Amino acid sequence: MSTISGKLEERVAIIEAEVARLKSKLKVVSFPTIPWWEKIAGTVIIFMKTLK
Repeated sequence: MSTISGKLEERVAIIEAEVARLKSKLKVVSFPTIPWWEKIAGTVIIFMKTLK
């Protein structure tokens, strides 16, 4: 049983390292500061003016 336990601990350690690596990649990705609906609001206004 101790070898199974050791293998499980090793696999968990590998998974934890991978999760830490993925989390660090997520921190690099920045989210837009302006929500999409505010970003397109100007486009909609311009479009509406062209319809007149």
